[in-house]
Amino acid sequence: MSSARESAGAEPRRPELALPALDAAGAVLLTELALANLRRRGLAVSASVAGTIRLANGISFGLHNLATVAATRRRQDWAGLVERHFAAILNAGLDQHDYQHDPSRWYLKLRLAAELPGPSDYAQQVLPGVLALAAIDTPAVVQEALTRSGKPWLADLAAFTRRATRNLAELPAPELITVRADPALATSRVHLFQTEDFYGASRLLVLANLLREQLGIEGSEAGYLVAVPHRHLLIVHRISDTPAMLAAIRLIGPLAEREHASKPGPISPHVYLLGPDAPPEQVSRLTENGLAVQASGQFGALVVRLPGED
Repeated sequence: MSSARESAGAEPRRPELALPALDAAGAVLLTELALANLRRRGLAVSASVAGTIRLANGISFGLHNLATVAATRRRQDWAGLVERHFAAILNAGLDQHDYQHDPSRWYLKLRLAAELPGPSDYAQQVLPGVLALAAIDTPAVVQEALTRSGKPWLADLAAFTRRATRNLAELPAPELITVRADPALATSRVHLFQTEDFYGASRLLVLANLLREQLGIEGSEAGYLVAVPHRHLLIVHRISDTPAMLAAIRLIGPLAEREHASKPGPISPHVYLLGPDAPPEQVSRLTENGLAVQASGQFGALVVRLPGED
């Protein structure tokens, strides 16, 4: 019924780390208000871990998006904000049966596997650690499916995936912003595809179509650097030479980290390499000293193989 943000099998994170939009006291207060609101509705809560509340019936509610909104409001207004938030989600859940069987509402939504409440029995890994979950788009909420159990609309998974991918391709074109990572290098262009809908990052699944229609790009022999910081944003760099690629990753890495930490629907703070002939590869990681580039694997080979500066 809602997005879940719990790390299965991981050590619980402090509230302010799970909800980075708030300080420690604010994260605790918002979690307590959410727990109290759900209990007043007669719902049994089984756990509250790392920014996620899990009910006894298995449904999970992530608090990250709520925290992002709460950070812009006075704390005395949070109780009303929480009330309206859960009223909208729970009321929307009452009439979702018909939506589930409407193929025009079938989509795929990217989620970080480590932050789901459990394993998925069907989801495709599209980037290291990032899964494409089946989703039903309703007027009030996006319903994600972690497993196929009890979901007849996922009985034919191949048919669902084909239609969901087609629906992604037919969504309105994202807003496009293009910047040069290095003003002196025309090949260092980084493209930001931004959407109001919840499937901005999911446009990664129709990347070839997106680049062809909005940029006139017909593929890349060396591949692409991509980032999916949150549900509303996809970042892409078409790789052509080493200096431009290194400039692009220096731009994309910190940008993806900031966007991931501050915007609703976070997915991943990392940068990935989509090569033409190998599985996707994570090429950045966050350290105590900031962004680190993993100069090995496909990425390391590209640094050596691609043209350098003239």
